[in-house]
Amino acid sequence: MINALLVSLAIIVATAFTYRTPKEDDGTECPHISVSCPSDLAEGSLINFSVAVQGGKPCEPVSYRWTVSKGKIKKGQGTSEIQVEAEGPDRRALTATVDVGGFHPMCANAASCSTSTH
Repeated sequence: MINALLVSLAIIVATAFTYRTPKEDDGTECPHISVSCPSDLAEGSLINFSVAVQGGKPCEPVSYRWTVSKGKIKKGQGTSEIQVEAEGPDRRALTATVDVGGFHPMCANAASCSTSTH
């Protein structure tokens, strides 16, 4: 019983010490991700959002998954730019969030931007 407990404890300790956060010196490079918001919210036009991914070293193909708090994504899901359809008050304080895949799992992978409330 004590031997089994010691083995289990050794496995837990070994696992804890192998879990690391990414660092540039160990080959893991995380990107800086930012989303651009539109400055013009003219009624009747689609609202454009885009993501910039700077730096980093992808470990698989880069992917994009967008969500919006209001309205509907009309074009661009899966790409670095989307167009959102929203009407009236939904055009204000609309938040677009993108999850960027393809980088180390410990890298921050999401960014968002909200339209102005004015």
